[in-house]
This record gives sequence, C-alpha cells and structure tokens, in this order.
Amino acid sequence: MADQGIWFKLHCSALDDPDLDNLDIGDFGRWAKLGTFAKRHGTAGTLRLAPPARALCAALQVSDFDALMKVIERFPHVTVRRDNSSVSLVTSASVTFDNWSKYQGDFSSPRVARFREMKRSKRRREEKRSIGSSTDTQNSKRGTSASRAVLADTDFLQALRENIAYTRLNIDHELARMDAWLQTPRGRGKKKTRGRIVAWLNRALEDLPLAAGTGEEPYGLER
Repeated sequence: MADQGIWFKLHCSALDDPDLDNLDIGDFGRWAKLGTFAKRHGTAGTLRLAPPARALCAALQVSDFDALMKVIERFPHVTVRRDNSSVSLVTSASVTFDNWSKYQGDFSSPRVARFREMKRSKRRREEKRSIGSSTDTQNSKRGTSASRAVLADTDFLQALRENIAYTRLNIDHELARMDAWLQTPRGRGKKKTRGRIVAWLNRALEDLPLAAGTGEEPYGLER
C-alpha cells in the first residue's frame, strides 16, 4: 500500500549533505524523483521493483531495468536488496530509503486536528454569541413594538390618569421608568401590556414612600 502523503519532503539540509553533494546534478535529480516515486508507490520508504519497471525507468531516464539498478546503487542513503545473488538474473529488488520516518513521516495530522478543533470551537462560540445577540435584538424589537402599541391606546392611558387610585403617581413618569427598565437585561423581551402597566403602577404605589425617600426604582414585574 502506498504512503498517504502527497509530497516528498526535500529538506534544505540536503544542501549540506556531503554524500548528496557528491552526486552530479543529473543523479541528484534522479534521487529526488526516486523519493517521490517511493512516496507514491512505496510503503514506509520501501519500494518493490520488478523488471522491466518501465515507468520508473522513464522517470529516471535510463534505458532498462539493469541500468536502473546501477543508477540507484549510486545513491546515498538508499539500500538496495536483490532477490538473488546473480546480477544478470535479477527478477526483482527492494529499494529502501534510510531514515524515511525521520524525514518523510507525516507528523502534521495531530497538529492539524488540534488546529481544526480550535477553529470549530471558536466558530461555535461565535455562533452562540451571534444567536444570543439576534435573540436579544428580536426580543427588544418585540418589546418596543408592544410598548408603542400600548402608548397608542390613548383611552387606556387617559383612564389611568383619571383613576383616583393613582392620583399620587405621575403616570407619564412611571411609564418612562418602565420603558427604561424594559431595556435592561432583566426587562428585555418583556411586553408592555396593560396588565404589566397596572402591575408596575401598583408596585410603584406600594413603594411610593421608599421611592420618594431613596430614589430606588420599583421592580414590580420581577416578583
């Protein structure tokens, strides 16, 4: 089975390797192409070759299998094992790159997995914040719309102003305080219905001495 990597890693340290530096530029290119071929068709740096191996011969620009073996045997950091002792009767061979796991192993998978998980976690947090912000906005809009609908009901408001039970309250002032409370985290999303207005006014009426003395707001809707 071939390696799963899609590239052959040619490290910059190859420029300082005296054994590779002894190769002429043609053999250096063949050595690099052999490594790429082993990455695609080999397993853990070992490549099984059987004559005539036309694809590899063409890639390394040699005439036949025997010439291919002679070229590969010149390469440093490569071990060639023939299946019999007679060079002229070679039926197959194995070519193994030394230190393959050190230079060609795929060590990026755990790091990439951690990076992707970090990105997924960040995206989930952003989505949650976005959903929460959208919900708050929608609730705020619903509360504002409800407030406008109630404020437009002039008959109801006029009845409150004329109601003897609320003569000690400034109705418009209390409605303005209620509007402000509806924009707080505790009040956001709640509707300014007639029932809530009456509850607010009743609570304000109960707390009137405290409110007059300390300036604290009555939270009549959060019982």
